[in-house]
Amino acid sequence: LSIVHYYWLESTMKKCRSIPIYLTKIREKSDAVILYLGRLIKKRGIDVLIRAFDKVRKEHPNATLIIAGTGPDEEYFKELASSLGLKNVMFLGPVKEDEKQCIYRIADLFIYVPVKTTIPEEWPIPPLEAIRSGVIPIVSNIVGSIPDLKPYVIIVPEGDIDALAQAILKILRNLEDMRSPRFKDELIKFANSINPQVVLREFLYAVKNAIKMRGLRHNA
Repeated sequence: LSIVHYYWLESTMKKCRSIPIYLTKIREKSDAVILYLGRLIKKRGIDVLIRAFDKVRKEHPNATLIIAGTGPDEEYFKELASSLGLKNVMFLGPVKEDEKQCIYRIADLFIYVPVKTTIPEEWPIPPLEAIRSGVIPIVSNIVGSIPDLKPYVIIVPEGDIDALAQAILKILRNLEDMRSPRFKDELIKFANSINPQVVLREFLYAVKNAIKMRGLRHNA
């Protein structure tokens, strides 16, 4: 088995030169910022996240949940947040490429908790982007890229609202450690260790290994 980490190359973003004022204001008024960034579709478990946040706010009433992106189920999620009386859920809409890293930079943790459907979960890029930005991700146990995220990932059962809420609370109770430059630098260093040169070496090894195995089968 040969592994090529080419998805890490897709997690490279435009550098955040200056955090936009609207993001700065969100950061300033929030004790903690929880982020989801991606397509707004039910498969991504965003309703699970919103319901978990409803439990989290009881302990952290000044926390903010940012839901960035757009999709066909956006209105459904907005109505859900409204029905729960969640005023600290912010829907940012489409994200500009030159602002994506800025959004990660104001976040304390990133959530990506898809649920099982007839279509298998893909190998998502956003959790990789989060680590590259120094933000620890919480993901559900069906996320394909979990091997790439270890050891800097927290895993919860898919569709489990209580487990997600508890995982978020655990992070929020240790925010000082998560916000420390040392911890963030550790995550970024880990992400940057998988660079184009590393991916190229992995690719060449995979090709050579495939040729070798084919030769062995041919001679068997």
